[in-house]
Amino acid sequence: MRFMRLISNELLKLHVRRKNYIFIGFLLAITVAAGLIMKQTMHGLTAYGFAAKLQPVLNYPILLFMIIYGAQTIAEEFKEGTIKQLLIRPPSRSVILLSKYATGVTVMTGILLFSCLASIITGLVLFENSDDYTLLTVFKSFLYAVPSDLFYFTLALLIGTAVASVPLALSLSIILHLVGGGISAMIAKYEWSKFIVLNHLNLRHFDSDPHIGGTGASPYPDINLFGSLLINAVYLAAFLVLACYVFYRKEVK
Repeated sequence: MRFMRLISNELLKLHVRRKNYIFIGFLLAITVAAGLIMKQTMHGLTAYGFAAKLQPVLNYPILLFMIIYGAQTIAEEFKEGTIKQLLIRPPSRSVILLSKYATGVTVMTGILLFSCLASIITGLVLFENSDDYTLLTVFKSFLYAVPSDLFYFTLALLIGTAVASVPLALSLSIILHLVGGGISAMIAKYEWSKFIVLNHLNLRHFDSDPHIGGTGASPYPDINLFGSLLINAVYLAAFLVLACYVFYRKEVK
């Protein structure tokens, strides 16, 4: 009950700041603008096809938003001096951190769901529908964005907790995101690279749907979809445990 109350308080603070609503409006504007442009330039595009093709476009700002959110979650409390007020309450530091993390996951889920529904509705309004793309294809397109968004949000939260500086946490998180693909390519020749989470953030290759862009086979013969999900879960759990430890040991002045 106390944990849920903390999440409710965090959601209320987000509601007061209104930044989520501004970002949702921005996503809606991108969706409508992209629909109008693609209607004039991509003849034969269907409603669900539009929604599926728009997903990568929408996910860039969503990913950046979640990185910013993660970097600010704890670091902003130190910056604004509200961390002392937060820590005088009965819940432990770990419970406070996990409630903020759960709030972020809730926000991410809501934003992904909204962007998915907005793209589907826009597609149905502007384009005709056919059987080349299905509603399931659209939902899977957005679902496959979750591992990457969740990973970099968790990483940003960890860095923000460690450095207690929003600009530094944001810069480090974005840099790690930008160089992640290069790191994966550099270590691909080593056998142990299959256990690096960066190589398991894109799960599309497990899907045989040609519209998803996968092959239906794993790049690692001995690791299936469950194995990739397990690797993601292990890294996320490790980041959270480390973030809780750092937050517990951090001195509040």
